Amino acid sequence: MFKDEKGKTGTLSLTIPANLVSFKTDLYENRGSSNQVILYKELRLEGKVAGNGIFAKGITPDTKFRLVLQGRGGNCMSAEDFKTWNLQVFGSRANFSFYSSFK
Repeated sequence: MFKDEKGKTGTLSLTIPANLVSFKTDLYENRGSSNQVILYKELRLEGKVAGNGIFAKGITPDTKFRLVLQGRGGNCMSAEDFKTWNLQVFGSRANFSFYSSFK
């Protein structure tokens, strides 16, 4: 649920896609005393989105979302590695995004 500057609310509902895109890369950054490789990682999910409240006017049948989770860590995927995210919503009547970090 999101709230605008006037206090009005709306909910975005994301359809979980069957597939996602994942990639990792070594940025050749400082590896510290253990010489451990720290990878940059992304998970990208894309699919249909529905919305109500403040989002209702902009959501049409062609509206989609792209959710990107970003993080750093070893080669194994771990939820703790992902610290930031951004959500893009786009379609014929929608073009906006949100971003934040996990606590």
